[in-house]
Amino acid sequence: MPHKGYTVYVVEADSSVRDALALLLSLEGYAVAMFDSVERFLAAMSQEWLGCVLIDNRLYGQNVLMLQRRLRNKACALPMIVMSALGNLGAMPKALCSAAAELLDKPLNPARLVASVERAFVRLDRARHGSRAMLVRSAKPAHLNADEREIVDMIARGLPRREIAKALFLSPQAVEECVQCLMRKLGASDVLELPRMAVAA
Repeated sequence: MPHKGYTVYVVEADSSVRDALALLLSLEGYAVAMFDSVERFLAAMSQEWLGCVLIDNRLYGQNVLMLQRRLRNKACALPMIVMSALGNLGAMPKALCSAAAELLDKPLNPARLVASVERAFVRLDRARHGSRAMLVRSAKPAHLNADEREIVDMIARGLPRREIAKALFLSPQAVEECVQCLMRKLGASDVLELPRMAVAA
């Protein structure tokens, strides 16, 4: 099902192909924006755009690898779906294959196109969620008191929970609760991350 707020940005020089893609994608429920050149796409592009780029790999005026570099320079993370008329995707340059989120052979199969768009949207979702998680972690206050730092130090030394509990005159359950609290406080997803993340706290 199409992602709300996401758009397929079609960059294709052939007007008949653009029209066909616009009709197909619109009928599938996608928002579509059309461009007849890479230059016009880049001139209009915004970092706020969400979705994916569907582009012909032999588009006149600029190749796909150059487009990818320009997108990175503009801090744009839109996944690219590259259409090829070569008749054999295996003949495409390795660098181009690595630049694309998806590779599609022309003439396009509608079902494969839709599946590729969905995978590109999922890829963007994962990238956005990962970025948000990093921002949340970096924004969290992480001031540790002396007791918390002592626990982290013992974890770094590889001491088991029962030995930490014995050294601090606490129950193993209390130590476990402290460890879970530290993980939430520092934004750690694993106990082994605590010593590294505590250094900056």
